[in-house]
Amino acid sequence: MGRYAIATGQADKNRLDLLAEIMRTSLERLIRAAREATAGVEDPARRMRALVVLHVLAHAIEPEQTRVVDNEVDVLSPAAREPVVALRDGYEHLWATTIGDGVAAGTFHTPHPAVTRLALLEMCSGVARWYSPSGPLALDELARFYAELALRALGCPSDAGVSEVKQCREIVAKEWGVPV
Repeated sequence: MGRYAIATGQADKNRLDLLAEIMRTSLERLIRAAREATAGVEDPARRMRALVVLHVLAHAIEPEQTRVVDNEVDVLSPAAREPVVALRDGYEHLWATTIGDGVAAGTFHTPHPAVTRLALLEMCSGVARWYSPSGPLALDELARFYAELALRALGCPSDAGVSEVKQCREIVAKEWGVPV
């Protein structure tokens, strides 16, 4: 093995380590923000609105970072992938618990809670691929609309959720250090 191959191998390892660090940092930030947005909220519909609004806002303001987290986990080594997947699973657990609580309370009506959760997360994550501030909806309106769609998918009537948007904007601005 020549020096170039060794140097290239080390450079690749450094890039993958950086990628894993970006993923961990982004997921830790998202988990902290989701926990703050849902802290003390007993009503599953309000919790779901907060999770959806937060997810949409985060994916709209940090599309490059969130796309990396959402799409590049498979390029990591097994050792680097494990903690990233554990964080992702922890975040998804917040959604699963909220949906499970809603089903148990009779607030949500879905025969397939796990599939509904995955569909909602995929829908909300897609914002990172297409959202533009010059698009058809302002970011607050988009976040509220997505929350309404999510609750409809769960068989639950929805209101506008204005308070969740304001609270989640403040949380996202604090966690990501950018104005929202």
